[in-house]
Amino acid sequence: LSSYHQMVVQAVMFIFRTLGLKCVTLLPQIMHPILGLLKSSQQGLRDFLFQQLGMLVSIVKQHIRPYLTQVLVLVHEFWPEQSYQAQILYLIGEVASALKDEFKQYIPQLMPKMLAVLHEAQVDPRAAHDARCTKVLAVLEMLDTNLDPYLDVTLPAIVSLAESDSPRLEVPLAVINWIRRMCRRVSLAEYGSRIVHPLTRVLDTGPPQLHGPCVVCLTSLMLAIGPSFLVLQRCLAPVMQRRRGLPEASKYQVCLEKLYR
Repeated sequence: LSSYHQMVVQAVMFIFRTLGLKCVTLLPQIMHPILGLLKSSQQGLRDFLFQQLGMLVSIVKQHIRPYLTQVLVLVHEFWPEQSYQAQILYLIGEVASALKDEFKQYIPQLMPKMLAVLHEAQVDPRAAHDARCTKVLAVLEMLDTNLDPYLDVTLPAIVSLAESDSPRLEVPLAVINWIRRMCRRVSLAEYGSRIVHPLTRVLDTGPPQLHGPCVVCLTSLMLAIGPSFLVLQRCLAPVMQRRRGLPEASKYQVCLEKLYR
């Protein structure tokens, strides 16, 4: 019978996607079997079930609330198995997005797990290729302003990955773009130097493919923190002078001139 579990879950998910929020009335009938199956299944099926559970949350949104305690028990139970972490992070992100401020109370228990992934990537650049790293960034972005109390521990770990020694650029690029987007969503004024100094080094000696995104990110930071950026511009100026030929540098210069007026 277990060989049919995956097909049955896929069929249920197809029905739920078709019904949209109308499927909420069916949650009591399917949540307990799915959670029980997730606990007792074999590795391959369990990974699939965490993914499907994330998709389910994206459909039912805040209506997952009555089952959240059970879901998080399974998250904590199976987190030590690294092969599940990418799908678990996807699930956490969907829950955070669905519950918004209500999710705040669960962050202290989950944050150390996400920080451990980032620190592992710092110690071993090969780990930064892992989907787990970009999934952590996605979850932290979904936390939105709920991330504010944790910026002092998350930002240093994130920004350091922009300078990763990995020959692959997916994670450094994801970090730079993450900072650019978060500039508009959380207050980064007091963390300006922690961001600018590493990005200046990337812009100076990092791979050319990262130079343009770095300038765009620094421009977004400038617009977000305003006149406070002028102090940081002093260390950035020589590098920006060398990179003035970048297409992205013209907007940076225009924004900088407006700050000086």
